[in-house]
Amino acid sequence: MKWLALLLLFANLAVFFFFRADHNHEAVVDLPRPVGAARLILIDELNFTERDSLRLDDPGPQPEAVVPAMQDSFDLMRQPQVTDQVMVTPEAHEPLVEEPDPALEGICDIFRADEPELSRLSERLKAAGLNPDLVEEVVETPGPVMVYILPFDSAREAALELNVLRRENIESFIIADGELQNGISVGVFSAGQNAMARAAQIQALGYQTGEYQYSVEQSQYALYLPSRELVTLAEDYWHELQTDFPSMTREQNSCF
Repeated sequence: MKWLALLLLFANLAVFFFFRADHNHEAVVDLPRPVGAARLILIDELNFTERDSLRLDDPGPQPEAVVPAMQDSFDLMRQPQVTDQVMVTPEAHEPLVEEPDPALEGICDIFRADEPELSRLSERLKAAGLNPDLVEEVVETPGPVMVYILPFDSAREAALELNVLRRENIESFIIADGELQNGISVGVFSAGQNAMARAAQIQALGYQTGEYQYSVEQSQYALYLPSRELVTLAEDYWHELQTDFPSMTREQNSCF
C-alpha cells in the first residue's frame, strides 16, 4: 500500500508539470514579435564590427567643474567696508560742553542778605538746580568808641591826673597795658556824637584826647556757591534775584 501511494503521488506530479510547461510554451508563442526597430537584439548575437560601432567615443578627461563662489548670507556678522561706513563725529549728536575756566577753581560766589530773605534766597537757588551751602561766618563789626587822654610818662603821674578828673565828676580809669598803657579812659560811647562831646569837654580842661574804636565779633550766615557752577546762568537771572531780594549782596572769594 505504501508503495502504491507513493506511485500515485509521483504520477500526479508528473502530470502537473507536463501541463504547466505546455501552457507556458503556448503563451510565449502567442505573443506578437517585435518588428523593425522595436525588435530586441541581444548583444551576444552581434559580431565584433557591430559591437565596435556601438561604442561611445571617449571624450577624454573632462575639466573640473567650476564651483561658483558661494555668497554667505551672514551679512550681519561681517564687518562693514570702509566705503560703507558713515563717519559720525561727536559734534553731530552731542552738544558742545564749554570747558570751565581754570581760574575759577577754588573760587566761590558768596551771597549775603538779611536773615528773612536769606532762607528764601536759598530756596530760589535750589530751584534753579544749584546747591548752595549755608555757612556761618564770624565777622568783626565796628563797636563803641572810647575817648581817652594820651598816656603819661608813668603810672604815678597818671594817678594824679585821675584824681583831678574825678573831682570834676568825670568817670575815668587808668589803662593798665597795651599801646595806651598809663593813659586815662574818660568814657565809652556807642554813639559818635556823644564821643565827640566828651572829647571836647576833656580838651577844655587842658588834656589831649584821642579815640579808640572797639570791634565786635558777630555771627552771620551766607550762601556759598562754586563760581564754576554759575557760568551757565544768564545775567538776567541775577538781575531778577536782585529785584526780588533787595538786601542781597554778591561777591567772589575763596571757598571755605
